Amino acid sequence: MRVTFPAALDGIAADLPDCPTRRWRGALQRQVAAMGSEAPAWPMRAAELALCRAVAGRIAGDEDDLRAPWAAFPVFAWQTPTGVELGFSTLSPVVRRHLATGDDPGALASGADGWRTELAVYRSQGGLARLPLRDRLTVGWTEFIALREALLDVLADRRTPLLARLATIASVHANTLVNRAVPDLAGGGGLEPLHARNFLAFRAFLESRCAAADAEALGEVLGQLEPLCVGDAGLGAADPAQVREALHGDWRADLGSHVAAVERALAPAIESVYGLWLFSTPLQRDVSLLRGWAELGQKLAFGLRFAAAIGAAQGGALDAMQMTTALALGEAAVATLEPRLPLLQLPTEAHERAPRMVDLDMTLASIA
Repeated sequence: MRVTFPAALDGIAADLPDCPTRRWRGALQRQVAAMGSEAPAWPMRAAELALCRAVAGRIAGDEDDLRAPWAAFPVFAWQTPTGVELGFSTLSPVVRRHLATGDDPGALASGADGWRTELAVYRSQGGLARLPLRDRLTVGWTEFIALREALLDVLADRRTPLLARLATIASVHANTLVNRAVPDLAGGGGLEPLHARNFLAFRAFLESRCAAADAEALGEVLGQLEPLCVGDAGLGAADPAQVREALHGDWRADLGSHVAAVERALAPAIESVYGLWLFSTPLQRDVSLLRGWAELGQKLAFGLRFAAAIGAAQGGALDAMQMTTALALGEAAVATLEPRLPLLQLPTEAHERAPRMVDLDMTLASIA
């Protein structure tokens, strides 16, 4: 059985028996059962929603009567036309710790003889031969993974500033949705290079999504998931109550002082989390590519708001584990709040001269 997964999580199997989320697996399963017909059909969505409810209610978690696919949480496996792919939940502090210490942005690991531990493999009715793009349009699996690998290569190219790489990925997604087809990579064509106007559009979009975040709602998400984030589980020296209070503060100043100021040190952690998101979209949530790609930008924006608040709460720069936790909280907020997700709109052709790429500020400080 050939398996594929992000390389940053290659060594995680040895640490999973001690993962804090495993104390909640019994409660997780009972929550899924309590959802009944309201439970999402896709196992990972159901499990994460159930875990969020169990942790939010501080429901005792025992390990009685565990059955697949819950026993392997926070790891999931699904059958694809080219083998088995593994998904990992960032609700797990162990997953976040590996992402924080990994240094393989965009790289994938694979094994021809399965994974290190036994996993239940989920098989969808359609076999994932085609994935929904938008409306009634679909994309073939081969075209999808070619695009995904090309975008993971973009993410891994550290010769380009991080924000520019994220803008390139977002621009390709936006063009794909507008053109209603993925780029013809098999025919020898490459990805369209990033243009200055597209970068500026992405930067403005990300800033607007950060500014539009509901601080009260984000604080409630942190309050619900606090047991999976407090102290060594991710927040470090930042007190959760103070983080919730800081979400209402001057996020631009906090982002500039505590995140952008150490962007170079935090970049590998951001790359690892974003690489996991990019790899598992849209399968992890069982959504269309349109929805999945829109979620990417919102998760990043929410994550930056959490990062700014964590820095403000402790009065100092974040470390890599805190950054991965901030992004994980952003992901959880998108999954549980299900906010309205506007799409990135790229500018049309214009006659006026565009700014030179070399003159643009491509750091996180530019959105602060």
